[in-house]
Amino acid sequence: MSRLPNAGDMRPESVIKKLVKAMLTELGAWQYWPVSNGMGKHGIPDCIFCYEGLFGAIETKRPNKKGTLGRSPGGVSPLQQGNISGIKAAGGLAVVVYDERDIDEVRRALLYSADALDQERVEMSLLWSRVCNHGL
Repeated sequence: MSRLPNAGDMRPESVIKKLVKAMLTELGAWQYWPVSNGMGKHGIPDCIFCYEGLFGAIETKRPNKKGTLGRSPGGVSPLQQGNISGIKAAGGLAVVVYDERDIDEVRRALLYSADALDQERVEMSLLWSRVCNHGL
């Protein structure tokens, strides 16, 4: 991936969303991009995904996003931060990305984590096979 320009980059957040979507699609991850229409739960991250058994969420922000009134320095609202914290507390992955460097780090972390889970996945598969076929 080519790098976005410097921190003064004025590209819209939609550019970052497209790059995240492309990365997850390349990995073969299931992904859901909820559309905020004022109904439902507020502060849900931009993308909910599952990759190789890893559940996660990604909140995207434009590269030069600065804190605004009522928001943290990274432009993340208290509701967004609460949902990110909740996902992490439940054992999921949750991150805020601002540029391609962040997206590359998420990609590497997902690949590494999926490799590390391979053995556990085999053991869990055997357990669930017993549960589904014979019960505990």
